Amino acid sequence: MDISKSLRILVIFLLSFCMFLNGLQGAETQKDDTSDEMDFPERMMMMKSTTVALRVGKENVLWGSIYPTIKRLLAQKTAAESEVNNNVAETKVRSYLQQLAQRTMFLQEARELKLEVTEEERKAYEHELEGLMKSRSRTIEDYKKALGNEPSTPAHVNYEDTLRLVKLEHLKVGEQDLTPQQLAQYRVYMQAMNQSMEMQNKQRRKRVEAIRKDPAIETAEGFAEMAKQFSEGKEGDFGGEMDYDFTREDLAEVNELKSFDWKVGETTPILETSNCFRIMRILRVVSPAQEGQPEKYRVAQMLFAKLPLDDTSDDAIKRRVLPRMRQAKLEEYAKELAQKYPVSTILFPDGLWVDPPEAVDENKEKSQKGEKQTGAKKTPIEAVPEEKK
Repeated sequence: MDISKSLRILVIFLLSFCMFLNGLQGAETQKDDTSDEMDFPERMMMMKSTTVALRVGKENVLWGSIYPTIKRLLAQKTAAESEVNNNVAETKVRSYLQQLAQRTMFLQEARELKLEVTEEERKAYEHELEGLMKSRSRTIEDYKKALGNEPSTPAHVNYEDTLRLVKLEHLKVGEQDLTPQQLAQYRVYMQAMNQSMEMQNKQRRKRVEAIRKDPAIETAEGFAEMAKQFSEGKEGDFGGEMDYDFTREDLAEVNELKSFDWKVGETTPILETSNCFRIMRILRVVSPAQEGQPEKYRVAQMLFAKLPLDDTSDDAIKRRVLPRMRQAKLEEYAKELAQKYPVSTILFPDGLWVDPPEAVDENKEKSQKGEKQTGAKKTPIEAVPEEKK
């Protein structure tokens, strides 16, 4: 083969190789651009079990380690979230990752500071944790067993490291309290809110009274149709009939009454409790399953929520405000630590602490307008994708 022909082949090879490299670079750029342009549900669908979902300093959190928690989190709905939309899901996932990143930064900082818990501090912190566990009907021993002593990870912190985190929080946040002036300010605000709630509840009761005056409510067919049209409870879709049988004692307790004396075929007046208005109709007697047991009743109801009023005592205000103050301090400290332990996540490329889009709760708006709440509608994000291997 002559030299000129060899040179031509070499030049062609080099040109082809350069074109190949340019193609790779262009594909990578296009991939990055596509990733940035993806919305939150699309990014969620692209996650695999081996994907690094969160980076905090030197720690990498894989999607597979937090996927079960996120799936369980999105499956939980409050009464106000009968419809879960993508914004609500995004807010929940962002909040969870913020908490996870905060805990991981604190854990790294506790190790950096080589914090150790003294016996005196251990007793104080365990007493503090014991009070928290008691409110959740658990003991400190249950807590120790659940946390275990395996090496801590971002997704699971063992018991000894938990005590170190408590110590770090005490060192950086300290004891929080409200001054008499702050208590007075919060009380004025909460009392004003209660007055607004009471006015709205009066308007709600007027609407319920108008419904109760309709003579059709005195018949089984009329009650069922009106329940479908007006009731805010899920049983409204079934004419108000509840899938449970009650004793008279049960019905008295749930309606905050001394006794419940209405008979089969009767419709009750408006039954007002601390959190709702009800109109009930007694449908039929259910014979006891065993001899000696009390009779039970199948009932239908129309349910209308009341806006809750706040307790304005000093203790109640502190129980409500102090945890928020403490959490705000911890979040400020976490943002400072983020300079030392950088935080990034593929799910929120613009930043984990960037303000999320406002979560629109359509059912809450409907409830405020007196409209009936609807059942849950499946959205692309409601069912989190199974882990991809």
